Amino acid sequence: MDASGGGGAGPAESLHAAVSAAPESGGWAEVERLIERHWSALILDAPDALLSAVMALPEEVVLARPRWVSARNYLAYLPVDGALRPLRYRDSAPPALGGGLLDVLVQHTSRAAALRDAGETERAVVWVSDARRLLGEATEEALVELQPNLPDLHCQWAKAREFAGDSPAAFREYLDAYDLAVVTGNELIARNAAGGIAWLHTLAGRSGEALEWLARVPRAAGGEGWAHTRYGMAAHLSRVVGHLDRLEFDAAAELADRVLDVKLAPEYWAAILLVRARLARHRGDAREVLTELDATVQSRTEAASRQGANAYYLALARAELAIELNQTARAVTALSEVPDIPIAASYRDLARAVVASLSADAAGAARSLDALLAAQPSPPPRVVSEALVLRAAVRIRLGEAAEAAEDFRQAAGVMRAEGLLGAFRVLTRADFDALVAANRDRPEADWAREVVGDRPLFLPEPVGVAPLAALTPRERSVLAELASGDSLGAIAARLFVSQNTVKSQLRSAYRKLGVSNRLEAESAVARLGLRG
Repeated sequence: MDASGGGGAGPAESLHAAVSAAPESGGWAEVERLIERHWSALILDAPDALLSAVMALPEEVVLARPRWVSARNYLAYLPVDGALRPLRYRDSAPPALGGGLLDVLVQHTSRAAALRDAGETERAVVWVSDARRLLGEATEEALVELQPNLPDLHCQWAKAREFAGDSPAAFREYLDAYDLAVVTGNELIARNAAGGIAWLHTLAGRSGEALEWLARVPRAAGGEGWAHTRYGMAAHLSRVVGHLDRLEFDAAAELADRVLDVKLAPEYWAAILLVRARLARHRGDAREVLTELDATVQSRTEAASRQGANAYYLALARAELAIELNQTARAVTALSEVPDIPIAASYRDLARAVVASLSADAAGAARSLDALLAAQPSPPPRVVSEALVLRAAVRIRLGEAAEAAEDFRQAAGVMRAEGLLGAFRVLTRADFDALVAANRDRPEADWAREVVGDRPLFLPEPVGVAPLAALTPRERSVLAELASGDSLGAIAARLFVSQNTVKSQLRSAYRKLGVSNRLEAESAVARLGLRG
């Protein structure tokens, strides 16, 4: 893209001059040309000037080319001069308006963006797929004419697919957006697409590829403004998680505090909450993050929390926070909310195995991990590294030392290759120490001790056997009966006591175990081996 609009003036100055002259000269075509040519650059550097120009277009121009209706809607959604605008993007372009292929593609894309922002990710992808079909049917001549607009369109299509949980399709769209942005000189979309690609690589644990793409998203010394925060959010998320993967906790926290702003990047609100949940182990603020999560969900539509990648991010965040608070039953409940989308299945199954391990169900955890690691297609490196290191730990508990050693060796290989040193996060300190001790003659043990040191990396120790001594025989009996799922009345009848006696004994047992309800008590029963 040529940075000037003619006569050495910058895009904003050229656009202002064209708008000023258009009423007398009828030169609105030049105004349209400048807006289309410099759209992304103006969003970065002069969004107020861009909004003013689009709003100045006469109604006959807008009716002839309805893409300007969508442009007005979009610009009204963005902050101007630092002032925050609505959290939700709403498209109101009438579907019956005329126009050429570009107008149709912009309308489809605008509707997809509005649906995506409202949480209707499946419907958003329908509009994107139809836009893709229309583009595929376009003539070569039309494609040449569309080229300056295609980077923006592909990037929006990528986001729709990303938030629907279809990472492979999102990758393809982001790559098309990036390549076309480089060709057309569209700096904003090049950064945005590169950041999106880096974030998807980071989620999967492909750290080397993520770093390569992050190198294409330059970081200013500071004071970048809202546009760099919003359009750079995927890159920011990738960098924070990268710091966590390399066990650079202070750097992760500092960057998160500086750039993870839900208000300035509302589309990534759930991903931001997941990253904050990951940071909670190192900051000790799990309860505060859980409160923030609940409040943020309440401020969105129900659909925004129930579909696609957002639902996955929120469910995983809730599960991880519940584990930090030693509430494994709540973690199980949270994981039941993970949607059935491609990105989510392996991470959900891994989290369930973690919960089983914390519940002293080593055999169940091992079975789940066996199935996960044998799944086709193979799970991503992040899942593989964490699943292998967790299976190594549970195999130590099961007395399978040789198998555990092989898992440990493979896990260390993946962790080193991908820079995923944080994979030990799925273990308690006790499990890590047992794993290292069992492999003390192997090089992986020395490496693991050196990598971990005394960092606050591990899962909280679950409720241990110490509370058992405080339980009376009758309290143990009542707790053991909870697994039946029967009512308290039925349990009382089997134990030949009154229902009030059962309630009293449960209240006492809950207090001793540090739980607050039946679900949490049942989880403690499993951990302590009190099942009959």
